Amino acid sequence: MGEGVWIRKHAIIGTNVAIGHYTHIGKKAEIGDTVADLYGVSIGDWSSIGKHTTIGFNVLVGHYTTVRKKVRIGNLVTIGDYVYIGKKAEICDGTVIPDYSVIPPNTKVGCP
Repeated sequence: MGEGVWIRKHAIIGTNVAIGHYTHIGKKAEIGDTVADLYGVSIGDWSSIGKHTTIGFNVLVGHYTTVRKKVRIGNLVTIGDYVYIGKKAEICDGTVIPDYSVIPPNTKVGCP
């Protein structure tokens, strides 16, 4: 675990999760197995990150947000509250996803 990591109570973290510096994991957040390189990432309360998901640097995931398995999230991405991201979606660098958005499975968002 890296420097400046903050994990709130009742968070559930799967196996093979790399938690790097300055990562914050909210209350009752769930992170599935084999989530790659959480570095400078903030995951809100009651949010869920599916297995085999890749999250870039300096990503904000809002409260009550669900990210299904095998999603790829780029660097400097902001995901609002109450968002649903379907499996195998790709969120490219610098994308902002507003509150209450639904991203269907296998969809690319913010990609050229």
